Amino acid sequence: MRKFSIKDWLSYKKARDVAYKAQYNLSMDRMKKVKSSFSTKIIKYKDCKKAYDYVDKLFPKAEVKKVTIYRVSQSCLNRIGLKGVGGCYDRISQIVVVAEDMDFSHSKKKDSTWSTIVAKAETDEVVVHELLHYVSMHNKGRVTSMHMEEEFAYGNSLAYLKANGRDDDDIINNNFLPYFMTAVDSRKIARKVLAKNGYDISEVATKTESERKKIFKKVDKELFGETKKQAIVRAKELMRIYSGNYIDAEDAVVDNSNDNEFSMIDFGEF
Repeated sequence: MRKFSIKDWLSYKKARDVAYKAQYNLSMDRMKKVKSSFSTKIIKYKDCKKAYDYVDKLFPKAEVKKVTIYRVSQSCLNRIGLKGVGGCYDRISQIVVVAEDMDFSHSKKKDSTWSTIVAKAETDEVVVHELLHYVSMHNKGRVTSMHMEEEFAYGNSLAYLKANGRDDDDIINNNFLPYFMTAVDSRKIARKVLAKNGYDISEVATKTESERKKIFKKVDKELFGETKKQAIVRAKELMRIYSGNYIDAEDAVVDNSNDNEFSMIDFGEF
């Protein structure tokens, strides 16, 4: 095996720097458009005290009361590639964004499966969620997995949601489930459902993408049902862990699987 040389290191560093610069430019361009959009409104502490106070009480050193949030129209978010997003914290520009329209129920494709999983949240609840992302990513200055960051924010927002009068089922179905549907191990679910329906996994793996799509379409309802079942289990587990005192991001439940397009699964990895 060839040893890793200084030349290799310099090549890697150059490639990494180029990739970071591209990401930096994309991020700054997006946030520039957010700020300049005529429909963008600014939210500060005085505009949403309850949400700010909640996060500030949990993490006083983060000084979230100083954070400015940009409330942006869905049309603007669509233009910058953030369609269907309720909010986000941009790590590079350190800007917090929340959507003006929180109604995500107008899906073009209506059925009894995937389109029924819809986030329903009030603006102040999204503000809490994104401020928690700010706390985790901005103040810790380290890169963690997307799942760790999300579970940190969802878990630490639990008490706020309950204080808003939401019960456990409401929180799971309208706040947590849209995320956890993407966080479960969809490859394991696919294997389980295919085997249950008499398919040979190795044979399915050799088929074309078009052929696999037809197979998954046949078992789509079962895939949805099993995914939802496991997502609810994960959501309940997170609620159990975070009930009471908050937990640091390192202690959140972590699952690095984020595949949710069954027809695109690489069966060679099974």
